[in-house]
Amino acid sequence: MSLSISCPACQRTLRVPETLLGQSVKCPSCSHRFTAPDQGEEPAPPSRQASSNVRTTPRPKTPPPENEHEEPRRRDRYSDKPRSRRDRDDDFDDEDDRREPSPRGVKDAWNRVRIGINLVMIGIWVWLGGAILACLGIVIAVIFFGTAVFSMTKSSSNSAVASSAFAVVILVASGGAYYLGVLAEFILRLVGYGMCMGAPPLRDSGMKPLAITAFSLSAVQVLFWCANFFVGGVSGFASGFYDRSRGIPATYNAASTGISGISGLCAIGSFVVFLFFLRSVCNNARARELANKPIAMLIASVCFWVISVLLLIGVFCAGIGMVGSAFQSQSAQNLGAQMGAWAIILGILVVLVGLVYFGLQVWYILILQSIRDAVASQRRRL
Repeated sequence: MSLSISCPACQRTLRVPETLLGQSVKCPSCSHRFTAPDQGEEPAPPSRQASSNVRTTPRPKTPPPENEHEEPRRRDRYSDKPRSRRDRDDDFDDEDDRREPSPRGVKDAWNRVRIGINLVMIGIWVWLGGAILACLGIVIAVIFFGTAVFSMTKSSSNSAVASSAFAVVILVASGGAYYLGVLAEFILRLVGYGMCMGAPPLRDSGMKPLAITAFSLSAVQVLFWCANFFVGGVSGFASGFYDRSRGIPATYNAASTGISGISGLCAIGSFVVFLFFLRSVCNNARARELANKPIAMLIASVCFWVISVLLLIGVFCAGIGMVGSAFQSQSAQNLGAQMGAWAIILGILVVLVGLVYFGLQVWYILILQSIRDAVASQRRRL
């Protein structure tokens, strides 16, 4: 006959024969030895040394539901992962737990921004140099053309031919210098915007998205600018082999005009976005006194283009009116005087618009230089 007793260590119910009552027995579950009590006796509690050898794993307790309709929380599918990894997976999209960049990385990022702004500034200088050379070349070519005309009136054909040939060479060289300056400015600006894309990813800062947008728009502008040259060349080649009545050169011309429009819009968009990028750079580089200069540049540019377009439209309308009144008077001398006066007014207006535009570009360079120095100061503080 056997009796049921409980192990004092693990509380397991054991069946012990009567012959082992009062003797030492071993629990098959926890290997704890204890004396099996006789009938009516309670088993002695386990000693501290014996209980320390028992390894028990507490079961996780399920928190009680807040109300009677809520089911107990179940273990999710991430419960077999370590706690740190589970927390990282749960908070992956939490912006507050995002790791901040190291001070060395932030310093290198500010250095890339400084180099990018410097490249943009150098590109504008190169473009201005090409434009100035082109303007000087045009003035020199006009002088030599005038010399050729004067030589023809004096019956000096050799001098006239030489002056005309030299004027043509000057015009070609001027155009080449201008387009080389434009191409160099495109490349330097594109590389500069690309360097600015490495701006430090600071919290609550839009520097990096603005730089990426400016770079994308500038890349599209360069792409369409090259496509416009290709379409223009194809149009000029096709006009020599096809009859204009078929409309093939006109189609190429329309395509070239559309591509030029898209390129111009992308250029304006990249310029505006980069100005806002410069404003964000000033705010994050502890140069808030410079943050309003890019916005002032944007306002001045918009006012310049609006006023210039209105003035040119007004001058063209005035010229049409002057020519119409001269035709009504049926006087060739009056017509020549009106056309000459209109040409002088148009030339003065174009020169003034060009000078104001050059002044805006120089102001833009000064703004870039001040922001570049502010970025360099921020980099030294890190």
